[in-house]
Amino acid sequence: MFNFLMFNFFKKKTVTQTPLPPTTPTASQETRGKDRQPGNARAVLYNPQLVPVLKSEHKQMLNISTTILAAVDQQNFAKVSQQLHNLDTLLRAHLLKEHVELYVYLEYILTKGTQAFAEVHRLRLEMERISSDVTAFLNIYQTVPVNAATANKFRQDFENIGTVLDKRILREETVLYPLYKPMEGYKTK
Repeated sequence: MFNFLMFNFFKKKTVTQTPLPPTTPTASQETRGKDRQPGNARAVLYNPQLVPVLKSEHKQMLNISTTILAAVDQQNFAKVSQQLHNLDTLLRAHLLKEHVELYVYLEYILTKGTQAFAEVHRLRLEMERISSDVTAFLNIYQTVPVNAATANKFRQDFENIGTVLDKRILREETVLYPLYKPMEGYKTK
């Protein structure tokens, strides 16, 4: 009866957004790379494993979400609570990786004033708002655990959060992650 829409992008990869133009290093970016020497605290390194790890975490979040919904259906509220904790832990680690590695790198290598830089900055601010809402949701249901009396409200809230995350993950994987690529002459992890 319930058709969970969370993370539908795994099933269909239709993108209606116009892709951003490819970025090429500018003179200022080429100069920036010169301060990326070992021991330099300002160095921002490219990590070739970052995007695959982030995408894998998206899939893990899907699996946890599916498990949560099945546990609600089975009225296994102890499992719901456990899986909410797992989702919270994974989501916080995922967001930290994005903030510390992805956004810092992209905002460093992209030229201010370009469409790509503006889009990355906009997506970063959007994710801060979404993460605040999702974290508040998780805190509520970890403080006041889901039970038979709250299960329907929980499901409704979870569907709403899932729809928002579904759209966000699609944008990350189709717009944001393709911008994350090594710049020639830059060190990698």
